[in-house]
Amino acid sequence: MSSSTAPIPIPILHSGLELQKSPFFSEILDRITDGFFAFDRHWRFVFANKRTEEILKIRRADYIGRTFNECFPGMEDSPFAHAYREAFDTGQPTRAEAFFAPFEAWIAIDVYPSGSGLSVLFRDVTERRRHDEEKKQFEATISQQHALLSGVLERMHEGFFFLDRSLRVTYWNKRMELLTGIKAETILQKDIFELFPPEACVPYRALYERALQNDEVVAEEFLCPVIHHWLHIQVHPSADGLTIFLKDVHEKRVSEEKQRNYERKLREQNETMIQVLEQMQDGFVTLTLEGRVLYWNAQAEVILGRNRKETLGRNLLDIFPHIRDTGVYEVYQRMQTDPTPVHRTIYGPHTNRWFELNAYTTQKGISVFFRDVTRQRDDERTLEQLSLVAKKTSNIVALTDAQQRITWVNEAFTRITGFLPEDAIGRHNGEIFDGPDTDPEVVHFVRSCVADRKPFRVEALNYKKNGETYWADISCQPVFDENGELRHFFSIATDVTERRRLQEQLDEEMRQRQQMVTAAAIKAQESERALVSQELHDNVNQVLTTVKLYTELCRDGIGDQQELMTKSVQLLQRSITEIRSLSKRLSAPSLGNIRLKDSVDELISAVAATNKIQVLLDTDELADGVEVDQEVHLAVYRILQEQLTNVLKHAQAATVEIRFTRKGNLLELRLQDNGQGFDPRRGRNGIGITNMMTRAESVHGFLQLDTAPGQGCTLMVRVPCFDSAPKK
Repeated sequence: MSSSTAPIPIPILHSGLELQKSPFFSEILDRITDGFFAFDRHWRFVFANKRTEEILKIRRADYIGRTFNECFPGMEDSPFAHAYREAFDTGQPTRAEAFFAPFEAWIAIDVYPSGSGLSVLFRDVTERRRHDEEKKQFEATISQQHALLSGVLERMHEGFFFLDRSLRVTYWNKRMELLTGIKAETILQKDIFELFPPEACVPYRALYERALQNDEVVAEEFLCPVIHHWLHIQVHPSADGLTIFLKDVHEKRVSEEKQRNYERKLREQNETMIQVLEQMQDGFVTLTLEGRVLYWNAQAEVILGRNRKETLGRNLLDIFPHIRDTGVYEVYQRMQTDPTPVHRTIYGPHTNRWFELNAYTTQKGISVFFRDVTRQRDDERTLEQLSLVAKKTSNIVALTDAQQRITWVNEAFTRITGFLPEDAIGRHNGEIFDGPDTDPEVVHFVRSCVADRKPFRVEALNYKKNGETYWADISCQPVFDENGELRHFFSIATDVTERRRLQEQLDEEMRQRQQMVTAAAIKAQESERALVSQELHDNVNQVLTTVKLYTELCRDGIGDQQELMTKSVQLLQRSITEIRSLSKRLSAPSLGNIRLKDSVDELISAVAATNKIQVLLDTDELADGVEVDQEVHLAVYRILQEQLTNVLKHAQAATVEIRFTRKGNLLELRLQDNGQGFDPRRGRNGIGITNMMTRAESVHGFLQLDTAPGQGCTLMVRVPCFDSAPKK
C-alpha cells in the first residue's frame, strides 16, 4: 500500500478513528491475529485495527479516509477488488485469496457488506499455502460495526467470554456454549461461578483473582472438572474486566501422553534388551566402524578376560593388538565395506582357543556374538579320529552344527566338489552346495527339518567349486548326546547325476508318447469348441433376441418408456455382441477358406478393437507361396491367441510386436511385449504355457519363452512349412 500526501477530510478521519477510542471494541479487535479494516460505500477506509498497521507497516492515520484505488493504484482488476465489488453488488459476504505482489505474500480476505459499507478481515496465508497445514479462517456476515465484532467472536475456534470487574458474564460466544453446554442467554449478566458446582470453580477463581490483583496476563493448561478435557486458558485483564480465551487442547495432551508412553516403553525395551545381553551365555561386543568399543557384556568379560571399564571407549586393536594376525581382523575388515552377516569359527593362535563368531552390521557399527568352542572342536577332532571309514568312502560325508555350518568333511567331498576342507569348514552348507538353479522348495524343506531336528532324505541339484552342477541323493541324520542335546548333523550324499540323466531320457520318451495322445485330445477339444460355439449362436442368442423384442414392446406401453426400456435394449444388444464374440473365439478359424495370414489379420483386428494395447504386426513373409497344413495352421493360430490373451490379462503391456519369418522349411513366429514380465523359475508353467508347448510339439514344432521381471516377455515358435509350388 502506498500513502498519499493529499489531506484527509476531518469528519471521515474522526468517524474512522472513533471506533478505536472504544476500550472494548479497540481492545478486542487489536488482540485478534487478523488485520481488520472497513470501507464506506465510496470505498474509503474508515477503520483499521492495530494488526493492520503491523502487517502493512503504515500508520492508520495515513490511509483512513482514502479510497482503495488511491492506496492501491493498479489493483482495480485484482481478485481483492473483485471481491469488494461483488460484496457491494450482491450484499453478500465474499472471500478472496491471491498473491499480493507488494508484500510478496499470499493474502486471504473475508469481506462482509453492511448498510454503511464493507468490513474486511485479512491475513497472511503464505505458510498455509506452502504447507497446507493452517486451518480455514472463520467467516461471518457483519452488517455493522457491532455485528462485525459479534461475528468475529462467534466464529472463533477458541472459547471466548468477557467478565466485568465483579466477574459477571457480559459476553459468551458460541464456542463457550459448545464447551460448557450453557447457552449465552442463560449465563449473561450472572456471576461466572453461579451455574457451576463449587469444586469446579476452584482453578478458575484463582486465575481470575490473580489476573485482577496483579494486572497481568495469566495463561495455563489444566484438566477442566466441568467437561473433563484439557484446556488452555488465557486471561487478559483490563480496566473493564477480564477477557478470557479458552482452547480445547485435549487431543494435543492425549497425543503427548501417548508419545511419553511410547518413549517409556522404548526405555523399558532397551532395559530388557540390556538385561538379556548381560544374562546370555554368549559374549557380545558392539564396535564402531573405526573399532571403538561401545558395549561389552558380562560374558565378554569372562571369555576375553577384560573388564568393561578397561574396554569401553577404547579401540579394540589397542586392547588386543595380536588380533591383526587372526581371522577376527579379516572379519572386521570385511564388514567395514560389506554389510553381509558373517558366521565363522575362528582359531586364535595366541590363546590356543577356537571361537564361534557371528557378526552383523548395525546403524552404529558392528555387533559381534561369540562363544568359546574349543571343547567342541576337541570333540570333533576325536570324532575325526573315529571316522576313518567315512573319510575313505566314495560318497560325500559332512558334519554340520545346529546352524548348518560345516564342521567336518571327508576326502570324497574334496574330490567331488573341488572344495578343500579349509574352504568349507565354518561356512553354511548352503554357501557350498546351493546355487541359482537349486530348487527353493528343497532348500525350504531342508531348513525346516534342520529347525525341527528331524532326519531327512532329498535329491538336490548341487554345485561344485568350478560352477559345474551334479545331482546328489542326500541323507541327513541328527546326532544327540546323552542329555538329548544336539551335537551335530551327519550327512552322506551320493552322486546320482547319471541315474538322473537316464531317468530324464526315459521321461522324454514318455513325453513324446504323451504328445501323440495330446494331439488327438486337442483335435477333439477343437471339435467340441465348435459345437459349443454353434450352440451359443443358434440357441442362447435367439433367446436373448426374443427378450430384446419383448422389452421393446414393453417400452411402447409400460413404465418409463424412454429411460427404462432404452437402457434394457442397450444392455441386451451388448450381451448379444459379447455372445457372438465368445462364439468367434471358441470356434477355430475357417481353415479351409482362408490362409494363415488372413486368420492372423482377423485375430489381430479383434485384439486391436479392445483399445487396451498397441499391436505391431509384420506378416510380409506370409506371402502367397507360403502354405501350412491345417493342423499347423490351427496350432499357430491357437498359440498366438493364447499368448495375446496372457498379455492382455497379466502383462500390463503398452505394445506388442508380432513378426513372421521364414528360415528354410521352418516358419518362425516371434511375439514380444514390453510388459512387466515374470520369473519363469518361480512362476512355474501354468496350463496356458503348457498347452502352447504341447500344441507346438504336436506338429513337430518348437516353442521357447524368454522373460524376466521388468523385462517383458518374448515368445518364439517354429513350425514346419512348405511352398505351394516346389522349386525347380
